Amino acid sequence: GWEDNVHLTGYDLIECCTYRPGDTLFLELGWAVGSVPPQQPWMVFTHLLAPDGHLVAGDDNEPGRGSYPTTRWQPGDMLVDEYQLQIPADAPPGEYTLEIGLYDWRAGNRLPVIGHDGDAVVLAAITVVAP
Repeated sequence: GWEDNVHLTGYDLIECCTYRPGDTLFLELGWAVGSVPPQQPWMVFTHLLAPDGHLVAGDDNEPGRGSYPTTRWQPGDMLVDEYQLQIPADAPPGEYTLEIGLYDWRAGNRLPVIGHDGDAVVLAAITVVAP
């Protein structure tokens, strides 16, 4: 999990893991709230990174598309959050990386991952095939 008591319980990537250019990735993230809820209003980022590491698609939002921000999370809550990432129509074939994390949209800083050198978690490898 991340600092500030943010815990990912799992994810579901619909129709994982081979796609064509122009396809949409439908991602569900599961979150659990421990005995102490987050103290800051964190924004979730979902990034699809090309084989060379540059960002090709993303969907940033507060949990629940803003309907359930982390400042409203209550101890013991379990929630599912949905995101959509559009693969560019001109994306070349190859192995892409799907990563997520959280950040403070006001200050721009990312929330560190506990016990991990970084602030993003890689969820899956995505294969983009020729159209």
